[in-house]
Amino acid sequence: MENLKYEGTIDLGEFKNVSWHQRSDNRIFLTVTESDNFREIENNYDFKGTDELAEEDRDYLDGKVDELAEGISKYLNSIGVENEIYDDQIGYGQEIVNLVVAIYKNDFNKLK
Repeated sequence: MENLKYEGTIDLGEFKNVSWHQRSDNRIFLTVTESDNFREIENNYDFKGTDELAEEDRDYLDGKVDELAEGISKYLNSIGVENEIYDDQIGYGQEIVNLVVAIYKNDFNKLK
């Protein structure tokens, strides 16, 4: 198995520039909110000029994060990569859910 650097970005089918990081010796975490797909949703959403998210805004964005995580998971399953979706606790105090899709490091080369 090749040695991976600690972090980077990767394209996964229709999911572009998804940030990943290695947090343990055998797991890679793909961060849903750090992808071009989520950035596009954020950039096209009308936040009504406030710095804080209203509950309806959080609910909408949480739903979009869930959809993206499920989409990434389904894509990975379609290419034979076992995965699990987690709520990443890093970033305590965040306003929206921060989902990651975890894969085994040995499967990383299947993504290229």
